[in-house]
Amino acid sequence: MTDGALRLEPLPALRLAQLSGEVDETHEIPAMVDDLLGALNTRLTAAGVPLDGRVVRTYYGRPDGSKIDVAVGTLLDPGAQPVAGLELAELPGEDRAAVVAYQGPVEDVEGAWNALDVALAERGLEARGPYRQVHLEDEEGRRVVELQCPVREAGSACP
Repeated sequence: MTDGALRLEPLPALRLAQLSGEVDETHEIPAMVDDLLGALNTRLTAAGVPLDGRVVRTYYGRPDGSKIDVAVGTLLDPGAQPVAGLELAELPGEDRAAVVAYQGPVEDVEGAWNALDVALAERGLEARGPYRQVHLEDEEGRRVVELQCPVREAGSACP
């Protein structure tokens, strides 16, 4: 599921060219991601910009519980603008976040997110803000997936 090494570390600010949608339940996320990823790839290809593997998925459960915002994007280099039809998203840097490497089928990542939430609770922490699922390649060309979420002390009123 994961490599078992939950790390607490800062997250960098990210600029993304993305597409987004919303779902009512977590079980709807995979279909939404598939739709968004397909549309992202189509738009990038039409613009002559290949999808290079630097993909970021974000998930945010609205505080009122009404919807889950889902986005799929690709990292933008500094100063670059998204191709036509894509949204510019700027995720702020975070001082403290939980980060864990995920190794397994992308279809099974929901279980890893659930395990991460349990691990946070065991440490007296809770997620705050959007979850990030970052897909990159290491120096040897292997796919690396990191699950990242900003955290705070459980029950804290601080952001």
